[in-house]
Amino acid sequence: MSKPLEIRKAVQAALKNVHSRVWYERAPDGAQFPYITYLLSTAIDAGTLERYLLDVNGWDAPSDGSTAALEILMEAVDRALQKRVVRTDEVSFVIYRDRRLSVEDTDPRIRRRMYVYELRAFQRRSEYHG
Repeated sequence: MSKPLEIRKAVQAALKNVHSRVWYERAPDGAQFPYITYLLSTAIDAGTLERYLLDVNGWDAPSDGSTAALEILMEAVDRALQKRVVRTDEVSFVIYRDRRLSVEDTDPRIRRRMYVYELRAFQRRSEYHG
């Protein structure tokens, strides 16, 4: 399995431990709120270290306009990911939070939070060519 797929698999499992509705890239039409989406961006290859960006988005449409449930959800996401070390047969990586953003949606009923993480993936020793 490729490194990005191994990383996605590990991130998906960590997020599923936080919330049951988690999708890569985008939620299906009609998905029940709240939910989480995430996106893994292309790596920057620095030899034995590859850096990826991980955007994790929390979405909610609270009937009362309160963002409290969304903030609690995103704090749980952060506890699951921040400084997490993952080792698989294919890849080892560490996750570090870069920033927390409030993102305005075109639909005023929808609330969105985006947490951006940097993943530092290290090659396994068997992959070294030197």
